[in-house]
Amino acid sequence: MAKEVESKEEVKNTNEKVTVKKVRLYNVVDFVKGALGSGLYPNLTKVQASGFISLMRSKDMYYVEDEMKFKEELDKFVSNL
Repeated sequence: MAKEVESKEEVKNTNEKVTVKKVRLYNVVDFVKGALGSGLYPNLTKVQASGFISLMRSKDMYYVEDEMKFKEELDKFVSNL
């Protein structure tokens, strides 16, 4: 499930309106749950999936804007097993 976050730009003048940009973020736990259930990674165990989640946390990639980043990282992770 994607999480929507609002980011606000700084206001230089008090007469200016604050613009709010909604950003959709994806988290690694939901991605891994989907990957385990999809069948695209049949040899991926729950222990390996936990290792992948820890790796993404260490890379400061717990939330990303593009879910394809997780797929690319998971493909690299699986190919190194």
